[in-house]
Amino acid sequence: MNDLSIRETPISNPADDVWSGETLAFEPPTDSSQTSTVWSCNEWDQLEEVIVGNPLNARFPTRDLSTQMAEFPDRSLDEIPRGPFPQYVIDETEEDLNEFAAILEGCGVKVRRPETWPHESTFSTVNWESHGYYNYCPRDILLVVGDQIIETPNVIRSRSQETFSYRSLLMEYWKGGAKWISAPKPMLLDSLFEGVDLDKPMPRNDRK
Repeated sequence: MNDLSIRETPISNPADDVWSGETLAFEPPTDSSQTSTVWSCNEWDQLEEVIVGNPLNARFPTRDLSTQMAEFPDRSLDEIPRGPFPQYVIDETEEDLNEFAAILEGCGVKVRRPETWPHESTFSTVNWESHGYYNYCPRDILLVVGDQIIETPNVIRSRSQETFSYRSLLMEYWKGGAKWISAPKPMLLDSLFEGVDLDKPMPRNDRK
């Protein structure tokens, strides 16, 4: 989840620059020509808006070296499950997330959800082919710092296009004044995962 908070209260003294003694909150500057609808810089301010995930169409990530290293380091590639998650898992997860969203809304929080995505569809680069995974964890792929939304690179190939299901939300926030950038994405070649100690799973640092 990402705290996408809307700030409407100006700081009383801009010369104080950063910290409000009453709320201990980093306040946005008041002299900017456009105030972003997105503002998040701590974990203790009142939550105003948040993205809650969506488990629909979730499936096991494609059997490949990226999935093995990140999710199943104790199994061989042939032992990694594949196909859709059991429907009862999806149904129970959706029930839990809906209830969680209702509780947040009952506290006055605006809850946003990603689009339901066709994770069974195949996509590819010139080096590999994959299908999707899920939209359960928005905070894994989107980082909010102040008024900036940063797309983070994911090590699992099946999650490399997951941000597309948040596209309409991101466009809305961007039009609302937020800065939207993407961190450099790795090529996720096999060489990134070859020779990795699966007892301490982490990709090689070879810039691929």
